[in-house]
Amino acid sequence: MTEVQNALERIEKGTYGTCIVCGQPIPEKRLEALPWAARCVKDEERLEERNLSITETYDADLN
Repeated sequence: MTEVQNALERIEKGTYGTCIVCGQPIPEKRLEALPWAARCVKDEERLEERNLSITETYDADLN
């Protein structure tokens, strides 16, 4: 499923605009910029940090 399809599903469920991680409202400015946003900025940053550390660990294992 694409991010847009997921956003449309959240609209149908009535959960659009609410972070899927913490349940807090996603700021309107973020939704204007990224209408498919599923996470608040804080939780999106945490996800990206985890993804980066996984990539860094993987890259280190290759060297």
